[in-house]
Amino acid sequence: MKRILGLALTVALAAQWLAPSGATARPAYSAPRTTVPATSRVDPSGSSGRVPGEVIVSYAASADRFERMDLRDEVGARARAGLALANTEVVQVPAGTVDEAIDALESSPDVVFAEPNYYLSASAIPSDPRFAQEWGLNNTGQSISGTSGTADADIDAPEGWEFTTGSSDVVVAIVDTGVAYNHPDLASNIWSNPGETGGTKATNGVDDDGNGKVDDWRGWDFIDRDNTPRDLYGHGTHVAGIVGATGNDAYGVAGVAWDVSLMPLRVLDADGSGTTTDVADAVTYASAKGADVINLSLGGPEFSQYLLNAIAAATNTLIVVAAGNESANNEVTSSYPCNYPGANIVCVAATDYNDNLAGYSNYGVVSVDLAAPGSRILSTVPPFLRPLKDGFESGLTGWTTGGTGTAWTSQADSLGQYITDSSGANYLSNTDSWIATTSATSLADQQNCRLTYAFQLDTERNTDYLNVEASTNGTSWTSVGGWSGSSGADWLTGSHDLTAYDGSSVYIRFRLTSNALLNYAGASVDDVEIRCLGVNFTGTEFSYFSGTSMATPNVSGAAALMLSAAPDSTVAELKTALLTSVDPKTGLAGKMVAGGRLNVAKAIVAIAPDVTPHQVPTIPPLPTVSPSPSSSASATPSASPTPTPTPSPTAPIDIPVVDRHVSLRLAGHLVLSGRIYATDGFPACLSNIPVQIKRNGSIIKVVSTNTDGYYITQLRDLTGRYGARILKTDLPGELCRGDSSVVRHHRHH
Repeated sequence: MKRILGLALTVALAAQWLAPSGATARPAYSAPRTTVPATSRVDPSGSSGRVPGEVIVSYAASADRFERMDLRDEVGARARAGLALANTEVVQVPAGTVDEAIDALESSPDVVFAEPNYYLSASAIPSDPRFAQEWGLNNTGQSISGTSGTADADIDAPEGWEFTTGSSDVVVAIVDTGVAYNHPDLASNIWSNPGETGGTKATNGVDDDGNGKVDDWRGWDFIDRDNTPRDLYGHGTHVAGIVGATGNDAYGVAGVAWDVSLMPLRVLDADGSGTTTDVADAVTYASAKGADVINLSLGGPEFSQYLLNAIAAATNTLIVVAAGNESANNEVTSSYPCNYPGANIVCVAATDYNDNLAGYSNYGVVSVDLAAPGSRILSTVPPFLRPLKDGFESGLTGWTTGGTGTAWTSQADSLGQYITDSSGANYLSNTDSWIATTSATSLADQQNCRLTYAFQLDTERNTDYLNVEASTNGTSWTSVGGWSGSSGADWLTGSHDLTAYDGSSVYIRFRLTSNALLNYAGASVDDVEIRCLGVNFTGTEFSYFSGTSMATPNVSGAAALMLSAAPDSTVAELKTALLTSVDPKTGLAGKMVAGGRLNVAKAIVAIAPDVTPHQVPTIPPLPTVSPSPSSSASATPSASPTPTPTPSPTAPIDIPVVDRHVSLRLAGHLVLSGRIYATDGFPACLSNIPVQIKRNGSIIKVVSTNTDGYYITQLRDLTGRYGARILKTDLPGELCRGDSSVVRHHRHH
């Protein structure tokens, strides 16, 4: 059964939690206890937060290389990589010393700023057969789900196409998870780097344009550091199709701009997560390569001076960004890059089929500029294949159990069936219990395969594990990932790389192991899937996604049309025209700067008042669209993947992609947790210990530990440096006070 998932994310001491609006979580099935974040032992899938041990340093221009070496030596750092902006680099510092290194570096007059590197883990009627399902472009008053809507709740793209359908001279950079650049609806609109094309330049292994990137003739992959920015997640391809899927070609869908140059820049990995530095360097790359518009359907809660500097330096580029999907007021809980000050930034909220602010969309009367359709948007996706897909609705069919301790079984709740290691009870001590696929899954002719699944976890942290393993023969097993700790009542997403098994056959196994100490509810697993990137396109590679990530490229596409009508427009003129030409909406008033929803036709006329309609091809009326299966259609979808039925040959194939902007902000709250440890014989030193929570050195809260020594507290998500401290004088009992080695404070990173 497809589940609406939360995602556990960690930032130094802070463990941040995502619970999407409308999420349905299973009820807890064990006695409540204080929980700590689940951590990945091997693969922290999609995690947001700090890149371990990395600091971005911006040096004063006057600091020579010897002074920089001295500064690195002072904090025990080594240079790891130079960055795209001048006088900046990433340095690696010893584990656990990032804050101290930043303080020391910023105290030097030779340093402009130092900061962590963060993870940051979308009328001319065309002949495209799926155009009638693109309600955001041309709302007919009848939604794809069969529900009635407001007929004018679209961006009036067909009216805009009477003036222009775009120009290949306009370049829009898709800074995202990559792009399926060979997709039949995108291939003709993929950008070509003039400095790396012509003759054999594209494949000669030479950096012909001298930008430090070899053969970057169709963009760049900032994750794998190569010239194949293909999409292993799906999000970037969907965003690219909204901006510029080829129009009027009798295939698939139409983008807002039928003719445009799409520059693929991959900064988010196969789990949809990336770093501040990669995003910033992609912005710098795009600007240097002449991108007119940069689409950033991503974001996070952390301010980065480096990313802000990169955006500010791109003075001739309009940067269109997503507002975020936490139903939050960005003036209260910031989302970046939306909240960055910048004359070249346009921040976009999402509307639904009835021209209302989507329930998941962020807003902000200062930071958010305008809205655009973002709910149930149809667009292009890569040719993903699923050689294994099991929601356990047939119980354990196809699976074998074994090992020692409590056996894995099938269990059902209101959302359907799933598997668990200990149904209705805690697992036993010294458990080594497993469930594995009975037969191998063939990955012949498959590439870039990944294992994904939903899981709920309640184990003793760092001693009891949910191990995820793979095998080619069903006998010898190799770990591909693992988890320890607790997810509370939330279901999280697990995702692991299986590329080592591409082209072969693979068995999958989930295995719970425990020691002889504390026992908890254990692990539950659902929606197991192996997803691979296919080679061939069948004409079904289209899907519906929801989120401000989908609203953002509607505006980027509109800007591309505006520039095709008025090529000499400045960034300031584009932004002004976009905001002053919106359709005002009562539900958007006071929620954003413009108080309205994008209107493409009006925006084109605003930027090019003398533009005249051109002759457009006469296209026969399209047939009435039958309603899609109701289980996948929702007028107000959540920001997580929507449950989707098995598609028919004419229906879009939905892939389980979470709008990655969602998983980067956590509803404006911060959860801090940690544990007090005591040496043997002093159990009284564990419980009721006062813990001072500090922000920027000031005490903002005092909490107490439970009987296991854990503390956990929720705070407002405010910018600053957080810490926790216990005082020796606060410890209970003379034994605790008499020996300073008895109790020590452990920070979870």
